[in-house]
Parts: sequence; C-alpha cells; structure tokens
Amino acid sequence: MKTLILLLGICFSGAKGFAAFSIKKDNDTLVLMENGKKVFRYHINNPYPEKQRSRAHFFHPVYDLNERELTVDRPIDHRHHHGLWWAWPQLQVDGESVGDPWEVRGMDYLVREVHFDQCGEESCTINFDVLWLSLKNSDQNGSPQVIVEEKSQVTIYKLTDGPREMDFSISLTPKVGGVTLSGSNNDKGYGGFSFRMKTPRDLAFISAEGPVNPERTAVSGGGWMHFRGSFNDQVISSITIVQDRNMPGYPQKWILRQARAMQNPAFPGVDVLPLNEEMPLLLEYKVLIHRDAGDVEALQDRFSRRPNDL
Repeated sequence: MKTLILLLGICFSGAKGFAAFSIKKDNDTLVLMENGKKVFRYHINNPYPEKQRSRAHFFHPVYDLNERELTVDRPIDHRHHHGLWWAWPQLQVDGESVGDPWEVRGMDYLVREVHFDQCGEESCTINFDVLWLSLKNSDQNGSPQVIVEEKSQVTIYKLTDGPREMDFSISLTPKVGGVTLSGSNNDKGYGGFSFRMKTPRDLAFISAEGPVNPERTAVSGGGWMHFRGSFNDQVISSITIVQDRNMPGYPQKWILRQARAMQNPAFPGVDVLPLNEEMPLLLEYKVLIHRDAGDVEALQDRFSRRPNDL
C-alpha cells in the first residue's frame, strides 16, 4: 500500500549558510544526512511488497559514524526483523486478534505523512504519522480497518566529539474501542522498540547494573544497555539504548541475543496493555552510536545517577 507523503523541506543551519542536515528522497525512502554523511535510511513504503512478513515504516540501514551499516534487514533467520523498528506480537480488539504486527501477518502499515518539525544548527526532528491497518477486519467502506494511529518522532542531534544521539518518541492512539497490545504469547514477552544490529562474535552487553549475559527470557538490566563489539572491520565501536524513566514499566526488562536476533527493551512483556483513546501510550528511547568502545562510567553518570534519563 503506497502512501501519500507530505515532505516539508531540507534542513539548513542558517547561521552558517550551509546544510547541516539534508534529505535525499525517492518515492519510497528518505535518507537523512548530516554534513554529507549518511545517518539512516527510512522506508516510507514496503521495499518488498511481493514478499511475506515485510512492511513499511522502519530504519535501515542505520549507519555508524563512518557510514558503515550497523543494522540487518530481513535476515534469513527472522524475515520480519527490519533494522530499527517497533512492533508487538499481539494486537486485539475486544479479546480477538486483528492481526500480528510483529510478524506482519494480517496487518499493514500506511505512512500517511512525513515532515520536518524543526531543523536547525543543533538538531533535526522528523515526524511520522502512521496507521496500523487490520487486513482481517474491514471498515464500512470495505477498506482495511484502522486499529491504531501512531504519531512518532525522531530527533537527531548535531554530532560533536561524543556519540551520535537520536531520540525516538512513539505515541499510540486506538481508533476503535477495546484495543490491547502485548508481547509474545510465551514466557519471553518480546515486543516493542527493537534494534536488529549486527552481532559480531565479540559482542558484549553492559547494563546500568554491570555486565549482562543474554538468557532465553528477558533479563533485568536497569534503564540502559550498552552493546560493544567489532560491528565493522574488526574495529570496536558501540551502541547504547536508553529508556526514558517516565515510561510505564520503567525500567523495562531486556531481551538480549548473542546472535541471530534483535535487542529489545521488552514492553509490556507478557502483560496485556489496554490502549486509551483519551490518553495515548507514549514510549521514548534514546539511541547513542559511539565511534569507539564508549565510556561506561560516563553513561553511569548521565543515565543512572541523575534524576532524568533523557
């Protein structure tokens, strides 16, 4: 399903008269660049419309600071994994499944609008208006039924000597009554904000509570998780995912995988979460992309010992 997209502008750092953030766009994708270097590619439309378990509305590739790919899309082990994305295995209306957003079965995503909210010398914000469509249910016109309206946002901050910082905000509003979402229907409870990063053999996990070993089920780790390894060319670099401490369920447990899977702060886990039209569900995460192994002590100082995470 193709989207009708509103794209507003290229971002300029007007004070210096050159483009700090810019967009390369075709009919299906947006590539965000900072000073000519790629940050990520966002997929407005499904790049694999003839293939099962494929979708629109995801980020791939996400690049490191040397423009090398960090993410994996549609790997053979999990065709429904798409770079950096979010989805939930169970979506129901009045207790009945209306599709599987996680594996993209009986569901579709329509990106209605993409636009810049504010871009300047210090940051660039992009907004996305997305409809979750049930292919199992129809509205009064015979079209796929809109179950959830998502308004999401990503803000990318000017790169300095430290890591690249990206803030993700996801707001979910039900468009029919009785909508619930939940994680996988097993003791793992995976679902939500997911990062299918490369998994080198030396991948290590360091949490707000210290080093962590992945387990079959979700593990505790506090409000942030640091991923360190030779993602590209045997050069050690790192990625950090931070949960906003004001989110429900904070700190959310983590689904961690040494190989062949995504990394996921799982929310709401095995619980069933009703969505409220009057009070949209708001989820917020920060992603840091480091040029090196990262400074864990600095992460502790910033995200574990201060009142606010983000």
